[in-house]
Amino acid sequence: MTIDWSRVKTAADKEAEAVLAAREAFKASRAAAVAAIKVTSSLGRTFDGGEVDTQRMLEPIAVLKEKPEGSTTMWVLADNSVAYVALPEFLEVLELAGIEKTRLWVQP
Repeated sequence: MTIDWSRVKTAADKEAEAVLAAREAFKASRAAAVAAIKVTSSLGRTFDGGEVDTQRMLEPIAVLKEKPEGSTTMWVLADNSVAYVALPEFLEVLELAGIEKTRLWVQP
């Protein structure tokens, strides 16, 4: 019987694999946590605040910036109810979601 030394794992190899596995597990749990973000505006309405949700908000934000002050657009809230949302509330929600994403992003 011969030993294939190229396949032998050292303690350092095992430790590096464990560190990598822990990092990948953190990234997976972080992705799930970010996707599940919910934020509540000062008007008391709760919005989905994940990355996809906040990206979707950019379109109505851009449109509302060109409309008269007080203009609104229809939006589906986190509880699937429909609300008419104005630019200031969208901007507030975007900021709150960004703060939460930043909090979740850094591995402790």
